[in-house]
Amino acid sequence: MKEVGGVFLQAESEIAAINMVYGAAATGARAMTSSSGPGISLKQEGLSYLAGAELPAVIVNVMRGGPGLGNIAPSQSDYFQATRGGGHGDYHLIVLAPNSVQEMLDLAHLAFELADKYRNPVMILADAILGQMMEGV
Repeated sequence: MKEVGGVFLQAESEIAAINMVYGAAATGARAMTSSSGPGISLKQEGLSYLAGAELPAVIVNVMRGGPGLGNIAPSQSDYFQATRGGGHGDYHLIVLAPNSVQEMLDLAHLAFELADKYRNPVMILADAILGQMMEGV
């Protein structure tokens, strides 16, 4: 990250992470965070604030599901939440859904451009299988 002038911060919680992104975006920095289904649920209030303040940010949601997560819906239920509005105020995010590692990289670059252009958070939705893949790009 230092080579490109970036900073990596490990937050103590999902709520802290999204609020760090809010603060960074409010100062004009390009900021992103990532999580999975249950963590995204914890970030909803912060996402609402980002959308309401028209602050650009990128959120990567690598969806997962399974026993012990408390979900009664399929593991793809995050698509439903992200594409139909969520959080407080029924805002809508720009949503991108890659289907390969190469497309994940390409859409990550596009996500920052779209967030800056439309002053809106952008969410990248990837499934658990894509999150565990590695390939040359």
